[in-house]
Amino acid sequence: MAWVNPETFEVLGFLARVRVTSRGDWDAMIAWCNANIGAQGVDWQYSNEPMQYPQGWWFRVQAGSVHFQMGWG
Repeated sequence: MAWVNPETFEVLGFLARVRVTSRGDWDAMIAWCNANIGAQGVDWQYSNEPMQYPQGWWFRVQAGSVHFQMGWG
């Protein structure tokens, strides 16, 4: 399974699972991804159940997934 951008239909096929435990962690991870990986929805995106912190973070390239896991895993 992968995340598909609903506007461009681009597939983000590399999953990194990281447990988020607070809003601060979530905000920090989003800021880190924007600074180090690229644009949200193009180079990376998170997925989660409604009203829950994301557990899955999807990346366009495998290097982005590995870089994320090294920083946050």
